[in-house]
Amino acid sequence: MRSLQRLFLAEIGMRCGRVWVSDDLAAVAVWITPSSSGLDEAFGDIASRVVDLYGDRAEIAARADEATAGLRPAEPVWHLATVGVAPHSQGRGLGAAVLEPLAAAQLEGHVAYLETSSPANVSFYERLGFEVAGKVSLPDDGPEVWAMTCGR
Repeated sequence: MRSLQRLFLAEIGMRCGRVWVSDDLAAVAVWITPSSSGLDEAFGDIASRVVDLYGDRAEIAARADEATAGLRPAEPVWHLATVGVAPHSQGRGLGAAVLEPLAAAQLEGHVAYLETSSPANVSFYERLGFEVAGKVSLPDDGPEVWAMTCGR
């Protein structure tokens, strides 16, 4: 998982999207925005590495992606691709701090969008102004995934 996150941060977030980090580098958020360019090429460049990292779960991951595809908005959005806080720094408000760019999305007139499979995260994101827009149970005994939007 750590290798997937690192790959996504470097090759998608830093190359095409927007990345916010806390001052102490203990929290990071990666956004794909309507102005992000080169995404198709970037995803193509990392596709084989992602499949390698998924290993024998690659087909399950593909089915999970298909199951959540219908939740995603059709209009351009600020997509929160990933966010994380180092375990030793959780509970200090750093996750909310790196999500402050929500205001930029709203200033540009765009909705912010994310997916989460953690019920605890649903409450966290609701406190930041997100609302549940849909939910799906992943195939292969996977968890439920909530789609959430902010700014509609």
